[in-house]
Amino acid sequence: MKGSGSGVRTRAAASIAAAAFLWGLIGLLCSMLPYILYTRGLARVAPGRAAVLATLEPAVATAAGVLMFRDPLTAEKLAGVVCIIGTVALLETGRSEPDVQENRKAH
Repeated sequence: MKGSGSGVRTRAAASIAAAAFLWGLIGLLCSMLPYILYTRGLARVAPGRAAVLATLEPAVATAAGVLMFRDPLTAEKLAGVVCIIGTVALLETGRSEPDVQENRKAH
């Protein structure tokens, strides 16, 4: 029984190291990677369009909650999603905004 304590400590240390690695990986995948992709995407989209499309985030979050986490879709949530999507559709309809590349050449 004398050496059994070190085995427990070794497993605990390995478990802590694995958890720290997973938390680091989650941090990279869920915050740093989306931030990099978002900022690279902004370079390819006109600023006005990017701002309008960013308003879709609450609708996407609601859909993710309903589909992935089985959140109940209440009338209030559905009304909010419809308002958001309707507003974005109205703002984007008939809009002619120069490309980012054309904007940069002009300045």
